[in-house]
Amino acid sequence: MNIYDIIKQQEEKENKEVIIVRNGRFYQAYNAGAFALGHLRGYKVKKKQMHDGTTYYRAGFPCQVLNSILEQVKKEGGEVVHSEPDGSKVIIKGVDTTESEKLIAIDDPSLMVEPRKVRQKVKAIKSDIEQIIIDYDIANKTPMECMTFLNNLRNYIIDVRNKRNEKATDGGAEGDTAEATLSDSETGTMG
Repeated sequence: MNIYDIIKQQEEKENKEVIIVRNGRFYQAYNAGAFALGHLRGYKVKKKQMHDGTTYYRAGFPCQVLNSILEQVKKEGGEVVHSEPDGSKVIIKGVDTTESEKLIAIDDPSLMVEPRKVRQKVKAIKSDIEQIIIDYDIANKTPMECMTFLNNLRNYIIDVRNKRNEKATDGGAEGDTAEATLSDSETGTMG
């Protein structure tokens, strides 16, 4: 089930029922579902953009938190309408799904990018990597975004090392000045 399908199904039910889907070690909800999680748990809602430019909202949480969220849904007067036996999808209703500006996370402006922007060249020296880490606003990111950021940073460092080694074997530049590219998605922004 893709994001379009989830949002469409929710809208068909006038956003009175929201769908939460498992994606790896996390559950995610979109649009009305994201705001439901924001109201229930105070989770920040991220504004995202699909490949075609369509804007949507997303919120997520680790799988081990699902039961406490479902308990809170019941305490708030909501109910679990459906739950897949394998835990891949949960549908809830009776919760507040209204959009609220105060629930939307404000991303770090240094990491904001235009959708599908062309890869930018970055000097791969230690201070650049340190600055990328320092500038990453971990306090306003979901656990999944942080894990993605770390994985992409690791891949970036490996890429830099490989390019540096290639240049060194070709009699090229010094090790600390090798150039590599770090795409926008690799800096932790998801688009």
